Amino acid sequence: WEKDGGLSSLDDRFDKREGQTKMMREVWTAFQNHEHALIEAATGIGKTLGYLVPAAIHAKQTGKPVVISTYTTLLQQQMINRDIPLLEKIFPFPIKAAVLKGRSHYLSIRKFKHILQEDDDNYDSVLAKAQILVWLTDTETGDLSEINLPSGGKLLWDRLAYDSHSYAENSSIRKLCFYERAKARAQKADIIITNHALLLTDEANQRIHTGDADTFVIDEAHHFERAAGEQYGARADYVFLHKRLMRLGTLKQRGILKKAERLYRSAGISSESFFQMDEWLAQLLEESDLFFTAVHSFVKRRKPRNDLNRLLYKIGETGESRAWNRLEEGARRLCSMLYDMHRLFTDQKKNLAEKQASFTSRQAFLLDEYDSCINDLEEYRKTLGRLMFDPVEDEVVWIEIDAKGAKNAAAIYAQPLDTGEILADRFFTEKKSVVLTSGTLVVENSFGYMIKKLGLSDFYPRTLQIESPFSYDKHMNIMIPTDVSPIQNDPGDYIQDVTRYVKALAKQKNAKVLVLFTSHDMLRDVYHTIKNEEDFPCQLLAQGISGGSPVKVMKLFKSYPHAVLLGTNHFWEGVDFPGDELTTLIIARLPFRPPDHPVESAKCDRAKRRGESPFQAVSLPEAVLAFRQGIGRLLRSEKDSGTVVILDRRIRTSSYGTVFMKALPPAKVMEPTFLELEAYIAGLNG
Repeated sequence: WEKDGGLSSLDDRFDKREGQTKMMREVWTAFQNHEHALIEAATGIGKTLGYLVPAAIHAKQTGKPVVISTYTTLLQQQMINRDIPLLEKIFPFPIKAAVLKGRSHYLSIRKFKHILQEDDDNYDSVLAKAQILVWLTDTETGDLSEINLPSGGKLLWDRLAYDSHSYAENSSIRKLCFYERAKARAQKADIIITNHALLLTDEANQRIHTGDADTFVIDEAHHFERAAGEQYGARADYVFLHKRLMRLGTLKQRGILKKAERLYRSAGISSESFFQMDEWLAQLLEESDLFFTAVHSFVKRRKPRNDLNRLLYKIGETGESRAWNRLEEGARRLCSMLYDMHRLFTDQKKNLAEKQASFTSRQAFLLDEYDSCINDLEEYRKTLGRLMFDPVEDEVVWIEIDAKGAKNAAAIYAQPLDTGEILADRFFTEKKSVVLTSGTLVVENSFGYMIKKLGLSDFYPRTLQIESPFSYDKHMNIMIPTDVSPIQNDPGDYIQDVTRYVKALAKQKNAKVLVLFTSHDMLRDVYHTIKNEEDFPCQLLAQGISGGSPVKVMKLFKSYPHAVLLGTNHFWEGVDFPGDELTTLIIARLPFRPPDHPVESAKCDRAKRRGESPFQAVSLPEAVLAFRQGIGRLLRSEKDSGTVVILDRRIRTSSYGTVFMKALPPAKVMEPTFLELEAYIAGLNG
């Protein structure tokens, strides 16, 4: 292999792809030299095999697994179902691969056994139990993704999912446990496939999950910093708190509290503390509803944009006010109640320990559930207190609400501003070699921005950019119309221009058109303008309007022979439309993030404090990466062809437009008027 004989022998049995061979060599060199590396691998080079082949060889040579991490489950499934079987055909030895997810993805057999024995008259819950029983006769993994539970069943899953209380230390059931079996498979595997979130959990867990692994491949690496921000951040929302309080229930309900009270009484312990606990829980339910309703109202009054579902408010952006002080008072009351309840629970546990009662496995399971619920609430108290009163330095804290949802549909978030620094200290320093790869890592032909963003500056990583083998000049046309109104002018004129271009391009025979927007309000305006016109030639779908999740809307779009889909953030990346599933891509606006987005504005403020230009240091490179992701939706294989239409004239008129122009694939660029475009379409239709 090291003398390239391995690569040559592969070429005899498989189509030779020069870019893929380059990638294999680069990954292999990084592994052998214990270096970190960034590899931008364009669509069409066979990126997955480009790192799996050297990973398999390295694992066999060293006897240590190589960990592959992805952002989406789709790529994980593709690897297991398509790429790993291909690897086994390549090599004369078996390749053991295992998928490992977080423990909450796996069913706990012990928990399910006890929950099956409960009296239950809830229809959704009984249906979910029946579904799981049937599924258990077939599943080998116990992974939630295999079963489609009803919404009520998802609440039951919270009780069934594996956690630290899922087995007794010497229990024989531990050998049957799906999570333990997944870990055992991972410990024997050559290649462990996992996700960014799990990979970034604390080091103690990480050692359990990945065994002796010290060599890693991060695919979909443009998401790695975002995943780290979420993982190293914090969140407190109404839904989590409400679920835990409802699971505990009251002494009048058939929840955990009532069952625990009976158990304590049977052990000869006074149940007086449970009556106090019952009062606390009733007050907490009321207080949590009041607090999050006040949070929701606070944001809605300050961000009165009726067109958006999600409204964001950065804490501290307008200074203190009486309304904010009232929110703080509400948070203090909530935290104080949670604290008193936990103290009461601690006293209960002391009384129980003094009795030294022996419990059946069913009773022990109930105590574990009670324990787990109360401890979750204590962790929640600490998180809420930190977010409201003690934010970490260099951290941005914000509130997010569902403006059109329930009046208490609110969440408070925090994320570190310099995720790269944390990644450097907690992740990259600990690993011998990490190869990060994606289709978009370069801005202005430089890895500099991504190296800085990921915290790799002090590691001097290897870098390689591999161009696509596609003949873009033969398969892609790029159009930048000349007679579109400037965005800075009347928004109404711009909406009309976007609408007439969408209508014109939809007239192509069997056209499948994806229109990418950066804001839902513009998408909605275009949708309603088109919907009100009778002569639109095909199906019109819109994210957030047509009904259903983005995945459902995408499936509908694929099923129609002639359709237009209007999409926002979800459709800029990570969705594939191979072949004739997409013929035309329209970019309505260059994808700059809204300047009032909490994380964006905080990063811009920090850049300003450092004497940098916020636009050049943050906004522009992020927009260019998103732009390249968007363009990448069109051609997914060398047989695909289509047209990209960019309706934002700033790409030609602004000083920074050249950066976006350089980011375009090497295809023919035309600048037609509307009449010329109509003539072009008429010619295509024959």
